[in-house]
Amino acid sequence: MKVSSINSVVFGLLVLLLSLNLSKASLTDDEVKAIIESAGTQCQQALELSMEEAKFLFPQTLQGLEKFNDKMKCYMFCFYQKLKMIDTDGKPDSKAFTVFFEGEFGKHKEKVQPAIAKCLTDVRITDCDAMAKVEHCLYENILEQ
Repeated sequence: MKVSSINSVVFGLLVLLLSLNLSKASLTDDEVKAIIESAGTQCQQALELSMEEAKFLFPQTLQGLEKFNDKMKCYMFCFYQKLKMIDTDGKPDSKAFTVFFEGEFGKHKEKVQPAIAKCLTDVRITDCDAMAKVEHCLYENILEQ
């Protein structure tokens, strides 16, 4: 996915997140941005995700999740895996998800840790449907009134 089609705030958070995850590799910001862009592009092409579908990725409301179709769910699974937020065994990196969601939902930051604990503890994300359930759980617990 082209960087311009990802919300700039989300993109900035992903750069930070990936920098933290790959800090041992001593990558430059440009290299990190290239990895993010490459991951997005690879996932978008593999799933044949349209630009119309792409604009609904990284929603800011629970209603935004309702627009997710199977390809969009699989995009998120692919994207998080490529950024090493989910390992090859399906184990999510709670720290990485915390950094991402605290940045994405700054005004609900206090709800992120409890949501992470509830939604990611003892979870294996091994397919698109499992990813969708985790995303829904996180969004529901972070955005609930």
